[in-house]
Amino acid sequence: DEVIVPSYQQLLARSTEFEIAATQFCSLSDPTQPELDILRTSWLSLNASWQATRPTKLGPIFKEFRYSRLQTWPDNNAAVARGVATLLAINPITAQAVAQTQDGGQGLPALEYLLYPEQADQSMLSASNKSERCLVVMAVAANVKSIAQELVNGWGANEGNYRAQYTQGTGDFVSPQDAIEEQLTNWFELVEIITDNKIAKALGVLAPGVLK
Repeated sequence: DEVIVPSYQQLLARSTEFEIAATQFCSLSDPTQPELDILRTSWLSLNASWQATRPTKLGPIFKEFRYSRLQTWPDNNAAVARGVATLLAINPITAQAVAQTQDGGQGLPALEYLLYPEQADQSMLSASNKSERCLVVMAVAANVKSIAQELVNGWGANEGNYRAQYTQGTGDFVSPQDAIEEQLTNWFELVEIITDNKIAKALGVLAPGVLK
């Protein structure tokens, strides 16, 4: 009640805020860098909220592949780039179309890919297809908010009530202890993933990439 459920509620709040920010940005006829920075700041808040939520990794997050739809990572086969390319070619670009495309195009990495492009000609400010990129950002934002709402509902008393399974050791669990052990396993697994994919690989041979 103090960690898991509030974290999902915050994820929903941040995804709602980002959807609003995306709509406001895309309503501008000629957005500027400061306005793009506002949208990026909203994405950073949304991403931070997801990172605080994802270690739970139990119950509703696994139904309908929600975990990988929110964040395909590590992305070893360019799923995000391919997913975004697919969406840019769709007409009309809607949240429903996003929900039906490959996982890489549905979540936070897809938004990051659009907001922080490596190539200047893919900028949200100057790309030749910047209007389509805006439509994709808004559609993905709506999809993320929809998934976040499903997660809140899944842990709530009126819909899935996974909270009761977790605290009482029923449903997916054989006992309350089993629920705690699975939760701890998920936490340790995430630490290992972060270690293997981030900490273990120095970002460079010169400061600040020197791990020491």
